[in-house]
Amino acid sequence: MPAWFINFEELLLLQYLRQHPEVDTVTAAGICQRSETEIREKLSGMVAAGYIEHGGTGRGAYWCMSANLYNSIS
Repeated sequence: MPAWFINFEELLLLQYLRQHPEVDTVTAAGICQRSETEIREKLSGMVAAGYIEHGGTGRGAYWCMSANLYNSIS
């Protein structure tokens, strides 16, 4: 798969993050209509791809758009 390939769920999450500073697991799961376990895997993949950054721990975990991606689309 090309490095630039992005799927629909990732696009939904990035669109949300264009309008909000961060997203938590529960909100991301609702946006994508996935379980929290499934969405954590998706978010981890997006971190690995450099689309988003992870912050916080446990119930305080959140994700935000990476500065490089934000700057390239702004």
